[in-house]
Amino acid sequence: MRNGAPSPVIAKIERLEVRRGGRVIINEFELTAEAGEVIGLAVDGSTVVATTDGASDVVLQDSDLSGSPRVYRSGSEQSLTGIVRDKPRHRILASGFEPYVWIWNEDGPDAIAKLEATGPLWNVLQSADDQSIIAIGGVTPSLWTTTSLEPLGLLDGHTDLAVGGCLTASGLLITVSRDKTARVWDVEKRRALMTIPGAQSVAIDAAGTSVTFVDTTGSRAWSMPN
Repeated sequence: MRNGAPSPVIAKIERLEVRRGGRVIINEFELTAEAGEVIGLAVDGSTVVATTDGASDVVLQDSDLSGSPRVYRSGSEQSLTGIVRDKPRHRILASGFEPYVWIWNEDGPDAIAKLEATGPLWNVLQSADDQSIIAIGGVTPSLWTTTSLEPLGLLDGHTDLAVGGCLTASGLLITVSRDKTARVWDVEKRRALMTIPGAQSVAIDAAGTSVTFVDTTGSRAWSMPN
């Protein structure tokens, strides 16, 4: 928030931007991270959760900018890479290069669990049915149950590090790897449904129905079923 400015009341987030230098713009107000670029962001109507490039902490800030930010510390010597807010369970999840998924209760600064994956992580997701935690990274992305945090297994198929992933509106998981392929997964069955050659990165629209694959020659857009 701007120095010396009173805490504004924001009834609705109408404008949200993430900019280089660790800056988050909410409507006409600005939050500035301690250092680096904001690389993980989760937003709902009441809170903003962010972690910055080079940082090993996660910050939870009320979206009306009132009160002090809550800080969750991983103790990692490497930066965090992605975050999820598990609102039904009042938890914060974060992935990192170290490579682990850290889990915190919202009311405490120290992690309650540290789940080890198979390699450096680029992101963490929760499955569409809210049953699985998905760690995107390593050659084989890892899965755990959201409730007991027990291992569910690995997604075998890539031959090099998985470096990105997203979930479609229908619940399918798409991962991309340094092996220059994308794979479409049935998460519940932990089975690859399709391999897409040539993909190096993937992006999905807010509705979860339009997927764009990018490689050195350009991009390809796919429409996914709801």
